[in-house]
Amino acid sequence: MLHIQTLAWGMNILLRRTLPRKISNCYYERTVLSLSRCNADFSTDATRFLSISRTMTSSTPFCSHRQRTFAMDQLHVRKLSLSAVNSGVSDKLGKMYMKRDILKMKRAAFYKKFSAARFVKAAPDSVKPYLELTRVDKPIGTWLLYLPCAFGISLAAPVGTLPSLYYLGLFGVGAFFMRGAGCIINDLWDKDLDKHVERTRSRPLASGKLKPRNAIALLAAHLSISLGILLSLNNTCIVIGVASMLPVILYPLAKRVTYFPQAALGLTFNVGAIMGYAAVAGQINWSIVMPLYIGCFLWTMYYDTIYAVQDAGDDLKVGIKSTALLFLASKDTEELMRLPIRERLTEMNESMAKLQSSLAVCYGATMMSWMAAFMCAGCAFPAFFVPITHMLKCTKADQNVSHPELCWEKFVESRNTGLMVLAGIIAGVYLSYPVG
Repeated sequence: MLHIQTLAWGMNILLRRTLPRKISNCYYERTVLSLSRCNADFSTDATRFLSISRTMTSSTPFCSHRQRTFAMDQLHVRKLSLSAVNSGVSDKLGKMYMKRDILKMKRAAFYKKFSAARFVKAAPDSVKPYLELTRVDKPIGTWLLYLPCAFGISLAAPVGTLPSLYYLGLFGVGAFFMRGAGCIINDLWDKDLDKHVERTRSRPLASGKLKPRNAIALLAAHLSISLGILLSLNNTCIVIGVASMLPVILYPLAKRVTYFPQAALGLTFNVGAIMGYAAVAGQINWSIVMPLYIGCFLWTMYYDTIYAVQDAGDDLKVGIKSTALLFLASKDTEELMRLPIRERLTEMNESMAKLQSSLAVCYGATMMSWMAAFMCAGCAFPAFFVPITHMLKCTKADQNVSHPELCWEKFVESRNTGLMVLAGIIAGVYLSYPVG
């Protein structure tokens, strides 16, 4: 607060030389009082400082040497005490942040010790390529496929009860094998393109660790297990599951012909929201399921666009399209490189701003659609807590995807968001009351 006092002191000296004494003193007191309102801790200090000012200006327009020395001594003492307080606060904050960082490091070490990537790394060399082909070392995709299923299962649970653990477990196993099957189909389509992309050139098919016939055999095994799980559900789920296989197969082709392959992925990836609800309820309540499905579709558009930003440069070279390139590559690369540096940077910044704005709108629409589904289902307030809080912080500045590391962090963060939403749905259904 010393700089506030010094600022007010300087203004007072300046005004005394230009304005009548009473006016300058009044202006000075009002200045210190207005500045002191910025911090309650400064109010006592400001009052003491005003008393010094009144003493200095009560008799003469200019203070004497003794009065000036007394005031400077008071300021010096106040400065020393303030620096001591700030030093103590800084030490406490430093210790607090250090403890927080240590806890983060311990938690990261714990997760790494029992992570799926560590399991794959420790697997025999003959098995490891098959595990890498189905992305067992990166379970984030399985989570994102499973969470819409869990949303539907939880919303279909009777009011005042918890969701069926049987269906949650069954759809969890199904999500694991169907995600593996989707990864195999994607790699079979893209094995030649993956060789030219930095992030994917080490995949088993692109690097030659596995032959296509090995991948097809593994795909048949995954689809057989998935079919067995599907046949254990009711007829509505079977029809929806069979119909969803066509977009699964055609999704890799969409990356070659349209800038919206994320839309094709969203249509396929979130069918589980409909199937999960139908498996528990035995029917489909479209007033609940449709906004839930639309929200999950927009959610997939959001996180998969962030995921595609990581490969935007390589995708542009090999001709793969995505919603990320739709915003980031508004001009041809050669045309962009011919522009002056200043115009080139301006164009790139504008493209990034458009992408961030689109992500913010998509994320906000996701939360609104989910809240509409929860409202139609009659959920209690806990179901709305996460969507409301995420909508409040949903700004363009929050969608920083300027670096690949940030893109991966935002992509993984989507799983955490989904888990929080799921917990809210379970609590909202359990705490809600039956109508009538």
